[in-house]
Amino acid sequence: MLGQAFPLKEASWCNLRKAGLEDTIYKDYTADVNGWDNFYLPKTVTMQVVGVVEGISCPCDQLVLMTFEDQQVYACDEEELHLVASSFKQLFDEGMEYPASKTYYKGEAFKNMVRNYICLLAINKLSWLIIRITL
Repeated sequence: MLGQAFPLKEASWCNLRKAGLEDTIYKDYTADVNGWDNFYLPKTVTMQVVGVVEGISCPCDQLVLMTFEDQQVYACDEEELHLVASSFKQLFDEGMEYPASKTYYKGEAFKNMVRNYICLLAINKLSWLIIRITL
């Protein structure tokens, strides 16, 4: 059940409504929700849905607000994960920055893994070549 609505500062036409995952359009889309935890940030986290923003223009059906252990507030618009406030205090005192200056794209969590794999592959090929030459 959707909770109380709060107008956002700097965007008075928007409301932040307290909500859990079960109150969002994503309640039956576990793959999408798991993606928020695993595919955007450099490390795997467990996001908790804390609300939805109503009245904001975004590329998705519903802008969902989430947080995890770091207590920063993130919004997912299906294309990017936005760091919209450094804390709940900032969210309520100053409003949120959306689109945010700090964003994460889906798959960003794996960008260094690909580089590391390519380096490891190059090292393995070089080692194999050195062994082959010395035999």
